[in-house]
Amino acid sequence: MLLARALHLFMPGKPQVWYLDLFAGKNDYEAVARCGPGGHKEINRTNLTMEQIEDGLQRPVVQRQLELLKWRNQFPAFGFDTQMEFLIPSPDLLQIIWPHNEYTACLEANLRTSAFSVTGKDPSGTECFAMRQ
Repeated sequence: MLLARALHLFMPGKPQVWYLDLFAGKNDYEAVARCGPGGHKEINRTNLTMEQIEDGLQRPVVQRQLELLKWRNQFPAFGFDTQMEFLIPSPDLLQIIWPHNEYTACLEANLRTSAFSVTGKDPSGTECFAMRQ
């Protein structure tokens, strides 16, 4: 889940996140069945209670997604005038790099094992953000 979110946040544009996904919710197959033909959209339209949201905010996967979202929103490397670099050093490995005004955001992911690292570096080259899994 967290690797999927990291990949999502390294794509160009303003990322949009469904709140059920943010809270690592589950697909609602029963809602789809209840709605019949055309009900496929109900799969991720579950309404969460305030208690479910409060509980969800305590979950590490939710906290880490929020950390990534806040960083993505504020980090200068993610500019609209940035040229993203997309590298595939081997069949299982992927690198996405955003260099902008001497700031650098980098995602390195192993798509076979789901291991990844996200780093942000400031103009001095100092790592100012890191997330690894």
